[in-house]
Amino acid sequence: MKEYDLFIPLNYNDGRQVEPEKFQALQTQLLAQFGGLTFFPQPNEGFWTLANITYRDEIVIYRVLTSEQQEARRFLSDLKERLKSEFQQEDILIIERDVETLLGCCDLGRSSVIRQELCAVAWQITVQRHGQP
Repeated sequence: MKEYDLFIPLNYNDGRQVEPEKFQALQTQLLAQFGGLTFFPQPNEGFWTLANITYRDEIVIYRVLTSEQQEARRFLSDLKERLKSEFQQEDILIIERDVETLLGCCDLGRSSVIRQELCAVAWQITVQRHGQP
């Protein structure tokens, strides 16, 4: 099982805030591709130094899980290029990790009706408790 974190900036490089519609469109794309996602809405700060200048970014994180690494890499590679353009960034950080899950909706296979039903129930509970991401 692979886990991918997408670090998405809250602001363009000129300091303007990224429009909320772009975040909603990203969530829709990730949900359609992976069947679920985790959204960390609290702003996180990232720092990096280039040519003795330290840069700072405020980001949010989207996390997805999949057992289909090749398909995920193709999708995320294409998505990364689109996001760089849409968010006007030099780069978008996407991290891939190996993870293990306990038996649950992620372990039952992408086309499984049971998986789809379990994930739909989990999604409904999440929305009821926390609202639409």
